[in-house]
Formats: sequence, structure tokens, C-alpha cells
Amino acid sequence: MKSLIGAGALSLLFIAGSVAAQSGVSITSNPVTAVISPNTSQASLGTFTITGPLGTSVNSVPLTITAGGGATVGNLSNCRLYDAVGNSVTTGANVVGSIGAGANTFAFNSPVALTGNSVTYTVRCDVSSAAPVGTSTFTMNAGTPNVSASQQLAVSLDTAPSVPRGSQDVTLANITLSADTAMNVRVSSLPISLSTGGGATPALLTDCRIRDASDLTTVLTGSINPSGGTTVFALATPSVVLSGTEQTLNLTCDVSAASPIGGTFSFVITPSTVGAVNVATGAAITPGSGGFTSGTIIVSGEAIGGTPGLPGTPGIPNTGAGGAAAGILLALIAAMASVFAGATYLRRTA
Repeated sequence: MKSLIGAGALSLLFIAGSVAAQSGVSITSNPVTAVISPNTSQASLGTFTITGPLGTSVNSVPLTITAGGGATVGNLSNCRLYDAVGNSVTTGANVVGSIGAGANTFAFNSPVALTGNSVTYTVRCDVSSAAPVGTSTFTMNAGTPNVSASQQLAVSLDTAPSVPRGSQDVTLANITLSADTAMNVRVSSLPISLSTGGGATPALLTDCRIRDASDLTTVLTGSINPSGGTTVFALATPSVVLSGTEQTLNLTCDVSAASPIGGTFSFVITPSTVGAVNVATGAAITPGSGGFTSGTIIVSGEAIGGTPGLPGTPGIPNTGAGGAAAGILLALIAAMASVFAGATYLRRTA
């Protein structure tokens, strides 16, 4: 993607606007006002941020886009929304093929279940070669979101940025479950997809388990060895998330010492596929996204110390009481700096 500012144009500017929605949900627009060059794939038109209370979900957002500098909205196509880690949340039928005058509805693949924290999305479109060179601008403004009272669970997944090869029972990801204020929710299964890169293979992860972070010795699922694709972690004891509260689960695995340095393990959880029911009625509910739902972990040098059998901080081998965690973290940072200098990693910042 290239975004070029023409000669004499002002530097990148942001115009912020806020719209209050029903149910206490608000949305703030931050459009890009820089000149965008023609024939650009997935050029950013700006971002919008949604904030709202736990117990509501956002189904879609109307976006009004205006063109300037001789460009027209007809110069835009293949418009999508992306989450903070770069995943498209409007795919398939939800891609807006062409932009019209007035509001254009962008529907999320899965309703966004709000948790009280803000979530930000980027608007990107393809810009045709017919757009004028050096003057084309496109200003995006988000309108009142379509929200509904949530009968859903908010699900998010937060991965470690790196993990030392040879780690045992290391926490690769935290899974956060946030229940609606109106109900208790029982979760019975967590489908998690795994893909690999950089020479890593699924077979290098063994003894993978889902554990309750509030009781590190409680194993909620039997040992499952991912074979790639989607693994359904069926909880031996369904996890009950009380209304208006959050529960954190750990995904732990042994990472083979044969794992290549620089190899990657990428995890994705699709909230709508999580098995969940309303405890009071037994009715199935459809969870929504509560934040990040994917992440990639990169393999670093060998683990330092560690006590098998207990999960720990994501990316750090388990240390029992945790007394050596700080030293281990510093060692990992040094190893990553020397081996992967210049690389950029994305992780959730909460």
C-alpha cells in the first residue's frame, strides 16, 4: 500500500468527530485527509473507534465517504474494515464493492461484543487509476452504529510475541471470556485454529491444554496435540462465566527443542464458533469478538530454566512461584534483539 502526499500538500492531518449511539455506545472518526495516489491497493481512509458498555454488540457501522481534489467516490472499490492487528473483519458478502453517495453500511462478519473497552477499526479501499494524481482525497466519517442488546459472550485471544524453543507447559495465549450482564454463560468448547511458518510445523507443539488462569493447576481439557487447522478444545468441565464478569483461560503447550529459531505459530479463535449457552435457559448463544482474536508467536533460542506442569506468563517458561520471571524476560529480550534485529512484532496492548 502506498499513500503519497502531493507537492505543496499539508502533512497528514486527522479530523476527529464523535457520534453518540443508542445503549451508551459512542463512535469517534479519525479520517485521513492526506492526498492518496491513484492505483493504490487497500489505501487507508482513516479509523473509527467504538466504545460501549458490556452487554451490547455492534452489528454494522454506516460510513459516509466524500471525495475531493477532482476524485469521486466511484474511484473507490473493494472496501473493507480491519482490526488493530490487520485482520479483515468484513470479508465475503460483507466487502463493500463500491461506494455510493451518503451512508454505506459496513457489516461485521461477527457482531462485535463490547466489553467497556474501546475497539478501533481501519477503513481501507482500492483506489482506481482514474483518480487524479496528486490531488485526490477521500474523507471518511462513521455514523451511528447498529447495536443490539447482547445475548452473546465476548471472546478475545492474546498471544505471546515470542517463545523459547524447548519450553514446557509454556503459556502461548490467554483467552478472555466476558459474560453479558444479564446472564451467566457456560462455555463447553473452544475451537482454535493453528497455522505455522518459517519452518515450524504443528507437530512441534505437544501436550497442549486449556487451563483456568485463576487456578494454575486446574486442567480444563485433556492433552491435545494440534495437527494444524482447527482443534476443538472440548472442556472436560464446562467453564461458567458469571454475568458481568470476565474469565481468563491459558493455552499451554510444550515447544519442541527442535523448533527452528524464527519459526512461527499463529493462533486464531473465531468467537461465533465457541460453544456457549445461557446457564438459566440452556439456549445456545452466539459469542462475539471482545478484542483481538488472533496472533503470531515467533520462536527464539532455548528456554532458560522452567518448571514443568505449571502455566505461566505468555512466552515465558514456567517458573513455579515466578521468582525468575524478570530475569528470563530480560534474557529473552536480549536473545530476540540479537537474532531478529529490525523485525517488528505486533501484540495486544490491552
